[in-house]
Amino acid sequence: MSSERRADWTGDPDPPPRGDARAAALAGYLRTLAAESEASPASLDGTGLLEAAGIAERMSPDDPRLRALSDAGHFGSTPGGRVLFLATPEVRAVVRRQLVSGHQSGVVLLARLVATATGPDEARTSLDELSWRVREAREHVQRQRQGKVGTQALFEARHGLLVALEAYVAALQRRRFPVPPLLHGELELHRKLFP
Repeated sequence: MSSERRADWTGDPDPPPRGDARAAALAGYLRTLAAESEASPASLDGTGLLEAAGIAERMSPDDPRLRALSDAGHFGSTPGGRVLFLATPEVRAVVRRQLVSGHQSGVVLLARLVATATGPDEARTSLDELSWRVREAREHVQRQRQGKVGTQALFEARHGLLVALEAYVAALQRRRFPVPPLLHGELELHRKLFP
């Protein structure tokens, strides 16, 4: 597997500075892929990518998905200071697989992108660490449920749990360990929450 990263965002050279620059770079990358997919001979549906771009654009600087992507080295900057999303071949492949497999919600697509983007480096991340991330995400969901149900914070907490579950299950599968049925069921449930 190649771990080479390259800038894939070819958006507007001077986008207006709004929110987190990493969020804007990720959103720009996803929008570019959506445009390319719809212009391809196969005319793939880029709706999920556009939805994921909208979610990415609204991410706060402390969003766990942005932190995970940053920690994995998926953001770089140009000499002019513009932030770019740096995609690996594995990230590009997972996005293409989602496009070919049919419409996926932006939430699921983004969760799989984050899990894949942080996945190749998971070899050095222990299963204990990934399990801890799942437990932490579950606790975060529980804390958010004590507030007003249906809030944006609960939605984001559930999405964070989906990302943690995807990463943990992917790590188990890469190591050829069985996925416990309850864990598999929980992952499937959360995937269905974000169709």
